[in-house]
Amino acid sequence: MNRHIVCKTVHVLLVFILGEFSSVDARFSQSQLADVRDRVSIERRCQVGEQMELVLPPGTAAKLDCAHLEFGLTEVFLWEAEQRIYMCCVWADGRISYNNKPVTGQQIRWVPAPPRIGFLLSVDMAGEEAHIKIYATTDKDTIQKILRDELEKFRQKKLKPIGLDEGLVGFVRLWSEVKYNFAFFDQVPELDWDKVLEEYLPKVRKQQTVLEYYLLLQECIARLNDAHTDVSPPLPWWPGIPALLVRPIEGKAVVADLAEKDEIVGAGIARGMEITHVEGRATTDVLRDDIYPYISASTQQDRDRQAYAELLRGPIGSKVNVRFRTIEGRTFEAPLTRYPRSQTMFMPPAFEYRELPDRYVYVGLSSFRDEQVVRSFNAAFEKIKQASGLIIDVRQNGGGDSSVGYAIIGYLVDSPMETSHWKTRKYMPAFRAWGEEEQWHHGTHEPVEPQHDAPFMGPVVVLTGPGTVSAAEDFLIPLHASGRAVLVGERTAGSTGQPLAVQLPGGGRARICVKRDTYPDGKEFVGVGVVPDVEVHSTQEDICAGRDTILEKAIEVIKGRARH
Repeated sequence: MNRHIVCKTVHVLLVFILGEFSSVDARFSQSQLADVRDRVSIERRCQVGEQMELVLPPGTAAKLDCAHLEFGLTEVFLWEAEQRIYMCCVWADGRISYNNKPVTGQQIRWVPAPPRIGFLLSVDMAGEEAHIKIYATTDKDTIQKILRDELEKFRQKKLKPIGLDEGLVGFVRLWSEVKYNFAFFDQVPELDWDKVLEEYLPKVRKQQTVLEYYLLLQECIARLNDAHTDVSPPLPWWPGIPALLVRPIEGKAVVADLAEKDEIVGAGIARGMEITHVEGRATTDVLRDDIYPYISASTQQDRDRQAYAELLRGPIGSKVNVRFRTIEGRTFEAPLTRYPRSQTMFMPPAFEYRELPDRYVYVGLSSFRDEQVVRSFNAAFEKIKQASGLIIDVRQNGGGDSSVGYAIIGYLVDSPMETSHWKTRKYMPAFRAWGEEEQWHHGTHEPVEPQHDAPFMGPVVVLTGPGTVSAAEDFLIPLHASGRAVLVGERTAGSTGQPLAVQLPGGGRARICVKRDTYPDGKEFVGVGVVPDVEVHSTQEDICAGRDTILEKAIEVIKGRARH
C-alpha cells in the first residue's frame, strides 16, 4: 500500500520524466484553485521558446499568463507546499488540469493543447525558497536535448565521492531505522542485524564513488528480503536499459516486449527470443553476480521479475552486446543502446476496456496511482453491467493508493466487504529494559462499501502475476477472501505495506516497510504472494506466437462460472 509520503527535498534532482496532466481532476476543486490564486506573489507572461526564472518564498504561488498563446490554455499556476512544487493548468472553458505529483528536480510536463506545449521545469529548493526555471516549447526534440544536457551537467557535478563521515552517518541512520521500524524480521530469521552493522561498517568507511556507495547499501538492504524496503541512488546515477522488456519464462531470459527502434528492428530482434549472453558472459552468470545481490524482493517470483528486467542495465547512452537465440535455435549478436527509463517503459494504459465474444468484458487496470482510473471505470460501468462476466487484469499493476482499488471493488458488491488486517511494531523502551516481548499495534482498514445502487453481480475473474504488487495485492485480498472473484494466472509479488522514507547522502533515499498486512483471517501473503485459484504460466512459444494463455484460461473459467 504505497500511500503518499511527504519528504523534504533540499537539493537538485534531475530525472528523465515526461509528466502528463490528467484531464479534469475532481481532487482539485475551484475552491482549491481560489486558494492558490490568493497566494500568488509573482505574475509573468508565458513566452514559448524563452526561459523564465522564478523565486518562490514558502507558501506562495506564481501565475503564468498563457491566454495570448491561443492554445485554449489561459493560466498555469505553480505553488510551494511543504518544500514541494505543484503545477496546474486552467483552460478557457474552466477545466482544471492537474498532475498530483510534485515537480522534483527537472521534469517535462506536457499539456494536451493543440499543438502540445511542453514545460521544462527545473526546481532547486535552496533553503526555504524554491528557485524555478521554466522553458516552454512545442518542439519535443529541443526540450529533450535541453533536458539531456542539464542532466549531464548535474551528473558531472556529482562525480565527487561520498565523504567518509557523510557516508558513515548515512549508513548508521539507515541501519538504525531498520532495527527499530522494519516489520518483517521474522521472515529473515537467519539474519542478525547487529552483526550486519559490524560487517558493513568497515566497508562503508572506505573511500568510494557515489555509485559504489549506493551499490553497497543496496546489497545490505537486499538481505532483508522485502520489496518495500530498498535503496534508490540519486536519480542521475540510475542506470539505463535497452528498449526491451526481459522476463523470466521457463527459466530463460525472454524478450516479452520491445520498442520499434531502428537498431532493434534492423537486428531482427523479436518477441519470444531468448537472451543467452551479455558482453560474452552467460546470462545466468550476469544475473548471479551483477544483479541478484542488489535486488530487494519479498518472494522469488518478484526477485526474478525485477532481476531479469535489469539484466542489460548500465550507464545511459552506453552500448551492450547481447546474444540472442530464436526458438528454432539460431543465434546472433546485436549491440544495443541503453536508454533512460522513461524511454523504455512498457506499461499498458492505466485503464483499458475491451468487449470479448459472448458478452464478456475485459478491463485492464495497470495502476492505482490516480483516481482517474475509478472515473474511467464508472464511465464504462453501464456497459459492464450488461456483460455476462467481467475479467479484470492487474498483472502489470505496480500499486499506488489502495483506496483506488477498493473504490472499484465497490462497484462489484452489494454489501460491505472486509479488507486486509495490519499491524506495526510498538517500541516500548521500558518493556525492553524489563526483558518483555516486543509489542505490536493491530489495526483494520475500513470495509469496502458498495459504490452503486445496482452493482455488477455477475462472475468476476482477476488475472494476476509477479507484476501485481502493493496496492494491487491489497485489491485482491477482499475479492479473494470473500470468494467474490476467481484469481487466474501466477503468484503475485507478495509485497505491500507502508514504507518509511529515509534521506541518504548525495541525494538518494531508502524505504523501510513499517506495516505488515494479512488476509482478514490473519493468513500471510507478504513473503508468499497471493496464490491464484487457477495457476497458469506463459511459455516461450506463447510469447513468440503473441498468445495470452492466461487470458484464454480466464475466459474458460468465467464461462464455467456463468453456466452455474
